[in-house]
Amino acid sequence: MALDEIQNLLKEFDGMKKALEKAEFQLQKRSAELESANKELQEKLIDLENTKKATLNLLDDLSEEKKKSEERAEELQKFQLVVENTSQHVVITDASGVVIYANQAAEKLTGYSHEEIIGSKPSLWGKQMPKEFYADMWRTIKDEKKTFAGELQNKKKNGETYTAFAVISPVVNAKGELKFFVGLETDVTKNKEYERMLISEKKRVDEKVKEKTKELQEEQARLLASINSLSFGFVIADLNDNVIVKNAVLSTILELTEEPVSMKSIIDSFKGVTSGLDVLTHSCRECIDLKKVVELKEISHGKKYLRVFCTPIIMKNETSQDMQETVIGYAMLIEDVTEAKIMERSRDEFFAVASHELRTPLTAIRGNADMMLEMYTDKIVDKDMKEMLQDIDTSSVRLINIVNDFLEVSRLEQGKIEIKKENFNVSDVVEKVVRDLKTMDEQKGLSLVYIAPPSPLPIVFADKNRTEQILVNLVGNAAKFTKEGGITITASVAGNFIGIRVIDTGLGISEHNQALLFRKFQQAGEQMLARDVTQSTGLGLYISKLIISSMGGTIGIEKSELGKGSTFMFTLPISE
Repeated sequence: MALDEIQNLLKEFDGMKKALEKAEFQLQKRSAELESANKELQEKLIDLENTKKATLNLLDDLSEEKKKSEERAEELQKFQLVVENTSQHVVITDASGVVIYANQAAEKLTGYSHEEIIGSKPSLWGKQMPKEFYADMWRTIKDEKKTFAGELQNKKKNGETYTAFAVISPVVNAKGELKFFVGLETDVTKNKEYERMLISEKKRVDEKVKEKTKELQEEQARLLASINSLSFGFVIADLNDNVIVKNAVLSTILELTEEPVSMKSIIDSFKGVTSGLDVLTHSCRECIDLKKVVELKEISHGKKYLRVFCTPIIMKNETSQDMQETVIGYAMLIEDVTEAKIMERSRDEFFAVASHELRTPLTAIRGNADMMLEMYTDKIVDKDMKEMLQDIDTSSVRLINIVNDFLEVSRLEQGKIEIKKENFNVSDVVEKVVRDLKTMDEQKGLSLVYIAPPSPLPIVFADKNRTEQILVNLVGNAAKFTKEGGITITASVAGNFIGIRVIDTGLGISEHNQALLFRKFQQAGEQMLARDVTQSTGLGLYISKLIISSMGGTIGIEKSELGKGSTFMFTLPISE
């Protein structure tokens, strides 16, 4: 019983196993089906998501395209406004040349209305040029499909012709097919008139320039002929010392072997004469800086003696209110004075010898005249005889002074007089001269004063006795030519120098004749100068100038005016 039950149970278990295996098979099959369905579903979901994204992208693209279309429409509207309101005549035609658009400027320029222009051809206001012109235009824009540009004549509706500059461009599609033409026209009638006026004016100016050029060439030829005919060397240089023009005499005097291209080559020809070279270089600069003529009376060049003038070339700006002057270069004149120098030296030697020979008898005459006047005054009862002896004494004194001047000039020029330089206070010298000469000037009714500076002057380095001699000479001259008023002496610092001025209230010297001063043996008659120089040898100022130059100073007339007086000034170097 138990065995049967067990067997039955085994059968049931076996049946249950089979049922379970079958159920498991069915389950696996169903699971596979479900998995396949799920996979298919997932694929459909992915397709659906992709479709959704594509749809969204399409919507975005449509939105962006709509935005761009709106922007294009706005830009097109702006472009249309610009074209419509531009001052240039603008027309658009189809491929056959029929006008499909014209702006307001086209109506205004041609005089035709918008309705008259649209549907017509540009020949409505054209046809004023030769047939060949239009044939060339159509070949360019239609056959060659290139832009055409050129001037042409058109006619307005009222019959008035005008000149226009036209630019016509063909417009083609991507396939290169001609779609339409765009034409722009600008009225250049006034411009052409201005152009004709300019051409006429240019022609007139060109003729004027040719005329002036010819005049300048003729003037240049005359100038060059004059320069080349000069008996002294002549050269013009710019501010960079480049030689602009020179004459042949310059090369002859300076014995130049090559044509000078700059002032350096000219100045270098003075090599071996260091002092002369320095002075010449300085003079060229000085004439430019001070805008005045600088003269070198004597400068050595080998065995020659030369006289040099440096003068600035000044251009006045007539357009400015103050007539401003600008130095654009300078000219140098070089004269060979060797022969004159030799003659002068011979003359000076003659004067020196003659003076020595004259001084001995003159001294004897003066001594005897003095002695006769002193010892026999009471015994000479004849008035005329006494006056004759006085005239002999006065004339001998004057002749001795003249001889002494001759001798001093000769010694100074030959460097035989020693300049004894020392340190001293120039105020002491001035005060001494004032004390010595004050009484004599007071006898003439003149005042003589020294206005000392508020602070002590620096010590000068010069010859004290010679300084006194120069000051006495200047004060004596001032007293001689001053009838009323007086003489004032001042002293002041001027850079590295002390300047001493002698100011008088005399007759004065005309500006033209001031240049005659400080020259050797130079005398001028009353018709030339306001001063009376008939009692002078003309050597006083010349001697003063030689002495001052030897001491390293300068002397000259600072200012003078007829009827108001003169101011002479000399300078002395301050002691280092």
